[in-house]
Amino acid sequence: VDTDEDPYNILRGGLYAHIGWIFRQNQKDPKTRFENIPDLTKDPLVQWQQKYYLHIVVIAGFLLPTLVGALGGRPMGGLLWGGFLRCVVVQHMTFFINSLAHLYGDKPYSDTDTARDSWWLGMFTFGEGYHNFHHKFQADYRNGLRWYQFDLAKWWLWGMSLLGQAGRFKKMPEHLILKAKLAVQARAVERRLAAAQAPDRMWEMVQARLEAGRKRFEDSYVQYLHAKGEYKRRKAEWTVDMRRQWNEKAKVYKAEYLEAGRRWNDMLKAMERIPHPTPQQAFSLMAVLDVFKGKHF
Repeated sequence: VDTDEDPYNILRGGLYAHIGWIFRQNQKDPKTRFENIPDLTKDPLVQWQQKYYLHIVVIAGFLLPTLVGALGGRPMGGLLWGGFLRCVVVQHMTFFINSLAHLYGDKPYSDTDTARDSWWLGMFTFGEGYHNFHHKFQADYRNGLRWYQFDLAKWWLWGMSLLGQAGRFKKMPEHLILKAKLAVQARAVERRLAAAQAPDRMWEMVQARLEAGRKRFEDSYVQYLHAKGEYKRRKAEWTVDMRRQWNEKAKVYKAEYLEAGRRWNDMLKAMERIPHPTPQQAFSLMAVLDVFKGKHF
């Protein structure tokens, strides 16, 4: 990503990443180009599609819509609307993933590349708007992590699983997702301090508080997930009283996790109040210490 090995490198410009890259011929030998997908190069159906790609495009993409239009007495309408216009719209919606998904949105899970999450972009890209999550957790079958986040592919696969046509979905462990998110937030605080030219004493104090807060948040979340998972796995073999006790314990762990999350968010909000000094002003340690006053720290 974001290198010369990236076919639609956004660092070469938004227009290039969107559509300009298709005019650049790949100079690599096919054997070298496809050496990382040996399973697909051996798949007979994939190889048949590769061999007859142009034929399939013409027949399925243009001839079939024309025939469908002819059934209604409008063959040219079928060709124009179901063929050419559909092709243009779908291609640009796909290209948005290479361009807009690297230009607009947030970076909640990874700040090492240009991929971003945009809730609105998912509506134009069949659910691919949560591109930052996809780049960080490529093995996860979802783009939108939460059930309500617009992700057509996720919902389609879930529907197919109900019919027995899909399965073995990979999901990244929840605690690893939280860990990645907290790491990005901590680095954002460090960049803010660096921009404010914070003294070493300030660095040490903030880093210690960030590390302690992050560890508490992560540990309490892991503890809660473990308790919830254990209850789900073993509740069938437990007595009613045992299930009640374990359920109460899980509620306590959840409360601790939510409290740790609240304190972490309070700390982030406090760090946003650190002033950016002008070149003529010295960094005020007292101004920073003020933001840490309060019982939640």
